[in-house]
Amino acid sequence: MLDSMPSFWLVIYSIIGGIFLILVNASVKKRRLYLTVSKLFQYGRTVNQNEIIVELTVFNRGWLLEDEIEITLSRNFEYELIATTDNDIDLKKDKILIKRFPNNHSITIIIKVYNNDFSRDNIAKFTSNHASGQVVSGLSNMTSTGEGLFGIGFLATITIMAFVFFNPIQTSTQDNNSYSGAFKDKQFLDVAKKSGCLACHAATRKVVGPSWNDIFARYNGKEDASKELIQKVKVGGKGNWTKVTGGVPMPPYSPRVSDKNIAFLVNSILNINEE
Repeated sequence: MLDSMPSFWLVIYSIIGGIFLILVNASVKKRRLYLTVSKLFQYGRTVNQNEIIVELTVFNRGWLLEDEIEITLSRNFEYELIATTDNDIDLKKDKILIKRFPNNHSITIIIKVYNNDFSRDNIAKFTSNHASGQVVSGLSNMTSTGEGLFGIGFLATITIMAFVFFNPIQTSTQDNNSYSGAFKDKQFLDVAKKSGCLACHAATRKVVGPSWNDIFARYNGKEDASKELIQKVKVGGKGNWTKVTGGVPMPPYSPRVSDKNIAFLVNSILNINEE
């Protein structure tokens, strides 16, 4: 088959493919580690004067696993670890330590600071074994690994192979990842973890907010319960579970969690006892 391809075009296609592969390789290897101070809570029954609850979110926007993450905070304050979305996190004096951090993943960390002057500027150092992270103000200041570039490179490589070997590309229309059926615990927990829900909620016990079982018990059979809860998750609020939370408000999760995932989480909780 290669003999039927003019050598000039074979060289051109090979050069194009090589350039794309180089760009894709560089994009994949670039590390993108970010940290945001998402929320500062100064009021509540569990927050005394001159204390503050801080929500930190760490993002690995690269395609490589990061390990030995270290977030060094100001030595001028004392800290207490309240909750996280990962069980492999530790707080030692002024250092938050994360053992392993998968690619395309985020971790939410809630700490209490015994000084209400804490701000983003009090994060002194943010590193992993392989990279220095960036402390940013929000999602708009982050860049992710070039998924589009990879797609173009992959398509270019397949196109070159098609031209070289004159083979039709066979594709399958079967969607092996489709989901149907009743609520599945694993899927629910995966979405809840990625969305940051586990920082404040658990299935059967109070963390910062009420358990999912308590939410189900309160709203089970209530008219428009799904619509009401979806709105609460989107915009946040306080006052509905004050005896449980001590006044710590529910932060807004829209738009950082999609409407589809919010609806899935809420409806899964409302139907948690279905088989």
